[in-house]
Amino acid sequence: MTKGLSSRQVSRRYFDAWNSGDISLVDDVFAPDFLIHDAASPMLLSMGPAGVKERIRAYRAAMPDLHISIEDVIAENDRVVTRWVLRGGHSGRFEGVDGEGASVEVSGTTIHRIRNSQIVEQWVNWDTDALRRQMSLERK
Repeated sequence: MTKGLSSRQVSRRYFDAWNSGDISLVDDVFAPDFLIHDAASPMLLSMGPAGVKERIRAYRAAMPDLHISIEDVIAENDRVVTRWVLRGGHSGRFEGVDGEGASVEVSGTTIHRIRNSQIVEQWVNWDTDALRRQMSLERK
């Protein structure tokens, strides 16, 4: 339960879900009407908790040892900014491509807007070109 947690703690639980693969954390952390703005996507994505879970499952299936290191966190009012680095070995299937064990390392920044101890909106900027190149995925 996220009630009583600071905005920083709520945001941290999101990254804990990625690192542990414990997608049950998502239900408490994300509001049902959660929206994501991903710089790699031309449109606003309305994901809700189910979409977040699917995203975590897909990446962890491709990189079972996936780990996101938190480099910096800045929290003010209802916003939390996190600079991070994702690392893992691409050993599973992702976007139709079987992993061959390639090491993956990409960096990014995530901003969470928190309301009532839940994430209601997220902006993410990350190096998806580097991810695709390191995972040997063709640009679609």
